Amino acid sequence: MAAIKGKAWRVRGLPVGCNRECLQHLWDGIEEIPSLQVDSLALEYDGSKQTATVSFEDDLAPPKNLRLCREHPRGRSALALDDEILGLTTLFRPPEEDHQLDVVAISGLGGHAFGSFKEHGGEHMWLRDALPGDLVGEQTSQPMARVMIYGYASAVAGSTSFQKFA
Repeated sequence: MAAIKGKAWRVRGLPVGCNRECLQHLWDGIEEIPSLQVDSLALEYDGSKQTATVSFEDDLAPPKNLRLCREHPRGRSALALDDEILGLTTLFRPPEEDHQLDVVAISGLGGHAFGSFKEHGGEHMWLRDALPGDLVGEQTSQPMARVMIYGYASAVAGSTSFQKFA
């Protein structure tokens, strides 16, 4: 089973302390949703929940803007799944002792919060997959930047443009 090339989804509302296996467990047994691949998992800016970016196997896609209530060892979670990725989303958060700066990336007009920073037709998203390893502390050589994206409704009204910038 191969992941859908380049299609990113966001899962919000994950409890603090939930790791990749926990997320996988929360997803198991939901028949209408295909198996997922966890691409990132990070504590949100306010520290109350975690957010993941995921992709799905095969050519199946889950329903858009899905909301689920799931039981897990730490209680109950209201999970929200979307592909619009509006608002602030944390892609990477270093350990508190290494955290020295925040990076917030905002796409341009007509862009997508995630897709604007991703390899065209591929899965590599440089803000998530490369930037944290490039911004390291001088003394620790550990990632020091929390990396976030901000999505907003940026469509240009009445646009007939079909140009894609690579």
